[in-house]
Amino acid sequence: MGLLELLLAFYQPHNMPYAAKAKTQKFTRRKSNLLKKADQLARLCHADLALIIRKNGRYYTYRSTDHEQWPPNLLEIVR
Repeated sequence: MGLLELLLAFYQPHNMPYAAKAKTQKFTRRKSNLLKKADQLARLCHADLALIIRKNGRYYTYRSTDHEQWPPNLLEIVR
């Protein structure tokens, strides 16, 4: 198969799931980097940190402490 056939095969509509896969990989990579940065911030600044990421109805969370009362509920934060 020559280069032209490979390029044509790549741009056919049946390869559309590739875009969805690339988007998922990008989200996974960025989520991982964000969690690493949150962990670094919590450790270096001795801060209690809670991070919640919501995508498509699914939640990803990070807590820097294991306290049962952390993170506080929304009413406690707004005060």
